[in-house]
Amino acid sequence: MALPDALLARLFETVQDHHLSGDFAMLGRQRWIGSRRGKSAGLFKKTLEERLPGVSEEELQNPDDQYAERFIEKLGF
Repeated sequence: MALPDALLARLFETVQDHHLSGDFAMLGRQRWIGSRRGKSAGLFKKTLEERLPGVSEEELQNPDDQYAERFIEKLGF
């Protein structure tokens, strides 16, 4: 499975609005997709600015591979 921009935006909103944190079980290693094009890219950019001001999309990516562990940590898990 992969984490595209629209899903990333919804995860930020859900986690922060419901004050979720703690341990996290990831079933399979989730691949990072990040921003695509169009409305979903705009939604992700807007959500990132509102929910994690000062954090760039690059800071959410694993530096050495295509997976999403760094993003999961930034979510608070």
